[in-house]
Amino acid sequence: MVIEFGGLVVDAMDMEQRMTLSNMAVEAGTTSGICLPDKTTVDYLWAFIKDEKFFIPAKSTDIKG
Repeated sequence: MVIEFGGLVVDAMDMEQRMTLSNMAVEAGTTSGICLPDKTTVDYLWAFIKDEKFFIPAKSTDIKG
């Protein structure tokens, strides 16, 4: 079982608070807890991945529909 956290209170939390909340989900008997990703999540992760080449830019002509 997984607990998903969201809402105004979670939106106001920084990443350290969200990680603490997610880790405490185990105390409630679940296997994990997650918070919905948003700008706070992206800003936190960007520091770790900004120099990585993990994507290939695509042109609109590359997409066949």
